[in-house]
Amino acid sequence: MKRFFALLALALLLALCAASALADGFASGTTVYVSNPDPTDRLNLRAAPRQDAVSLGKYYNGTPVYVLDAPESGYVHVCISGDSPEGYMDARYLSETYVEPAFPSLTVRNGSGTGVNLRQSPSATAQILATYPNGTRLSVMGVRDDGYLHITHEGYNAYVLASLLTPALSFHKTDDPPASTQTTGPFVQVSLPNLAVVSNPNPLDRLNLRGAPSGDGVVLGKYLNGAIVTLLEDAGNGWFFVSISGKQGYMQGSYLERGGNPVQSAMLSVSVAEATALYETESAKAKQLASLPRGTTITAMGVGANGWCHAVVGGVTGFVLVDKLESDYGLTTIRSTEPSPSSSLHRRKNPPAAKPARLCDGGIFNA
Repeated sequence: MKRFFALLALALLLALCAASALADGFASGTTVYVSNPDPTDRLNLRAAPRQDAVSLGKYYNGTPVYVLDAPESGYVHVCISGDSPEGYMDARYLSETYVEPAFPSLTVRNGSGTGVNLRQSPSATAQILATYPNGTRLSVMGVRDDGYLHITHEGYNAYVLASLLTPALSFHKTDDPPASTQTTGPFVQVSLPNLAVVSNPNPLDRLNLRGAPSGDGVVLGKYLNGAIVTLLEDAGNGWFFVSISGKQGYMQGSYLERGGNPVQSAMLSVSVAEATALYETESAKAKQLASLPRGTTITAMGVGANGWCHAVVGGVTGFVLVDKLESDYGLTTIRSTEPSPSSSLHRRKNPPAAKPARLCDGGIFNA
């Protein structure tokens, strides 16, 4: 009888553990699958765990997704098949059980050439993994808004130019499910010749503000798409001496929109976790521009190398300590230096055995 009760207690314990694991959601290090109720729908991979964040691509049912972190606010931090890109997906549209792929099959049709290149990342300068002739059929996992498709073919997880495949797939789809509807963020546009807007091709990338006009210059800060900079001087070799609300340094001109074209903002809305102040400079001894009670929402333009967030609050620009903010989207370890054509977020074709680093230095997506 004692053994019976012991076994019963063990069974109850295991059941509770299983229930707890289920409640916790997807475990990091596991593979799940995109699973929309309508197989023709696509699920957004977003730059942050919220519905209004920039979409990095829309993925069809059956796309294998590698879990980096357990769900946060209903979103799971993932990367696609253990490869780039990484972002966040709505947990409601992911399944731990295998989902039959609903990948469209497109035909290579290069009217001015003989075929198409499969590239490591969505860039005209990225490593070529393979080349396939006209007439080849390729399976599309995801559609991006930069002219590239994320495909799978003969073991490759790669990118191809959408214009070289037929029929055309649209990024914007009016009948997307509510949780995966593409929601465009605010656009930032400047017309004065002495102003520019940070514009990385990949919204997850951050542009370095450096202490010298060189990739070796000390990093003074890292800024998100949509941050407005004042051009003070052309430093040559593609670099500009700039000012961002009084903070000066050098930025690569190739990642600054100077033509007046609109740039979709990737700046972050972050809540204050502990009452603090907005300071004029990166020092707690500096002039206080505003008091920030707990719960105040700030707009993060970027982050400094010394633990300060460069922020906008009620139209006032200043600095707030990152550790006074809610933990949010990697503000303490903003990811990139200047984007590099040859670098990639993840170079593995298969999911790693151990959990990968959350954020990697070096941007991608330059074409």
